[in-house]
Amino acid sequence: MAQSAQSPDILSPRRGGPSGISPSVSAVAPGSGTSALVPSLGLGPANTGRLRDNGSLTARKSTVSAPQTARANYESALLSAVRRQIESFEEKVGGQISTLRCQQQRDRLREAAFSRLEEKMSSLEGHQPKLDQRLAELTGNFKGLSDEMQAQIRRVDLMDDRLWEWRHHLEEEFRKKYTDFEQSIHKVCSGVRVMASANEEGQKRLFQRVQTLEMEVRERLACMDESKAVEGLHERLEMLEGRCQSLEEQAALEAAHASMINHCERAARDEVEESANAALLGMLERRVSDLAERLEQVHQDARETHGKVAVQEEHHRTMRTLLDAGEERHRVLLDKVDRGDLAGKFEQLQQAAHEDHRLRTEHHERLELLARRLDYQEQAQEELHSSHLRVSREGSTTAATSITKTIEEWQARVEQAEAHLAVLQQELHTMQEEADLGPRVSQLVASLKEVMPKLVEHDHAIQALQERPQESNPPSASGVDVAAGAGAGADAARAADKMQDMSESKSEPGLQDAVKGLQERLSAIDSDALEVRGRLAEHAALLLEHRGLQAHMEDLHQEVKGLSARGGQDAVSTVGEPVSKLAMEEALGVLRREMSETLGESQRSAQAQLQEFVQLAASSQEAAKTVLAELLPLKSALEDSTKREVTWPGLPNGAELHEELLRCTRTSAEGRELAAGVLGEFAALRRGLRPVAGASVENSPDAGTLPPT
Repeated sequence: MAQSAQSPDILSPRRGGPSGISPSVSAVAPGSGTSALVPSLGLGPANTGRLRDNGSLTARKSTVSAPQTARANYESALLSAVRRQIESFEEKVGGQISTLRCQQQRDRLREAAFSRLEEKMSSLEGHQPKLDQRLAELTGNFKGLSDEMQAQIRRVDLMDDRLWEWRHHLEEEFRKKYTDFEQSIHKVCSGVRVMASANEEGQKRLFQRVQTLEMEVRERLACMDESKAVEGLHERLEMLEGRCQSLEEQAALEAAHASMINHCERAARDEVEESANAALLGMLERRVSDLAERLEQVHQDARETHGKVAVQEEHHRTMRTLLDAGEERHRVLLDKVDRGDLAGKFEQLQQAAHEDHRLRTEHHERLELLARRLDYQEQAQEELHSSHLRVSREGSTTAATSITKTIEEWQARVEQAEAHLAVLQQELHTMQEEADLGPRVSQLVASLKEVMPKLVEHDHAIQALQERPQESNPPSASGVDVAAGAGAGADAARAADKMQDMSESKSEPGLQDAVKGLQERLSAIDSDALEVRGRLAEHAALLLEHRGLQAHMEDLHQEVKGLSARGGQDAVSTVGEPVSKLAMEEALGVLRREMSETLGESQRSAQAQLQEFVQLAASSQEAAKTVLAELLPLKSALEDSTKREVTWPGLPNGAELHEELLRCTRTSAEGRELAAGVLGEFAALRRGLRPVAGASVENSPDAGTLPPT
């Protein structure tokens, strides 16, 4: 065991001898012997003989003693180590052989790849002239297309410049005409506004005069007889009617004079526009002929340039084939092939070709659009020429008929204004007849103030008399018979004295407060009634103004219809010269807008005033309702007094007071009906103004109804 443990030291290289080989070699087969081991190790004959001698010695000694067996074990271990080393060496050699074989295979594959690459390079070199030729053709085509496109762009730019100049010139001419026409329209509008302002001032003066007359009538009614006041008022109303008629006749004459001046101005403008249109028509025809000649010349130039471009392309192709033969060109192309991407370049060329095609289609479309515009201009010129001939044939006949029609229309307008004025005068007369309601109400209030405390005491006395027991005879039908006895007569005398004292004295605070409250309420009702009368007068003036505006709008509408019927579809003729339809439509639009604005403002102001009037009427009705509620007991007491036929010294009869109350209620009902009539007329006027002004005015909830009493 000690010898076997020392075997690695023996096999290590430091010991020397045959065991110097690496221990990683695999063991040899057990039955091979030393003869098999010797050639594999590569030892010489001396070494092999030495080994054999050693083996024979070991064999002899093994039979002798135990040390010989240990020697045999050592040798067997040595042989196994040698075998292992030999096997590891064989494995290394096999691995090296396999790597050499793999390397040889790789070399063969590399040579095959190099051969294929050389073949591809040779084929590429063979195809390179064709590619160069094709590239040269594509570049030539691209240059030709780009040159043609630039030429087309320049031509289109020139056409655009010419078209812009022509359009700018036409716009300048039309702008001048439109400015002249607008100035004339502004003059007409200013004249209309001046007339309207003059009419408004006259109406305001008349309204102020009517107010002053009403104030004078109120002051004189207090101290004069009723018949004289009515006669004076009737005479003044007749004077006002005459003055209004004179003012309306003067306004009608001024309007007729202004219309004649406008017709003359329009005739002069139409003559100027006819001459300008004729000159413009000739100029446009010359320009159209020049444009047609230039287009033909451009087409001829395009054909010549196409031929020249084809010859130039052939020349470029021949030059390109000669230049492609040089070695320097080959090197440049090889560098381009190595650095660049032909597929990307082809895609770029295709995109450029598509863009070129798109631009060409756009230019063709623009040219077609220009051709259509030229055709449209020619059609417009022909229509203008035909309308000019038609209008020139109609001539002076239309002028005379238009003047006569306008005069007839103004006469009809004057008649309508007279009819409206007569209706308003009748309404004003009725309102002034009802103006005497104030004094009657004041008289009634004064009488009620005097009667009320006495009636209260009278009721208390009657109740006291009715509560007293009757001993002998019932009371008479009159309620004041004192024949029942001395006690009843004394009681009646005391009650009468008490009622007379209470009627004469007014020192009780409760009665004084009640009387003061009634006085204040009745004065408030009087002030409200006066304000209602003023508002009614204002609404009458506003109604007159609205009717005038409505008549004016209807007349303008009729004039526009007559002008459009006389002028046809494209032009309007006044004295034989055409006016463009567009300018007339613009003028009519301006007039409609101005009239709609004025009507809208007047309607809004009238609606606001109407709402205030309705609120005031509602408040006055509420106050009257409260006063009537307080007067109902008084009315019942008066009825009782009339039934009992009780009279008081210095006071009116109960039947008379009852009749006065009934008359007041009737007058209040009549005033309410008058207000409702005014509201109905205003609503009808607003409904009539809607289609003329073109503006929708919403119906106010308070505009057509009054709160119930």
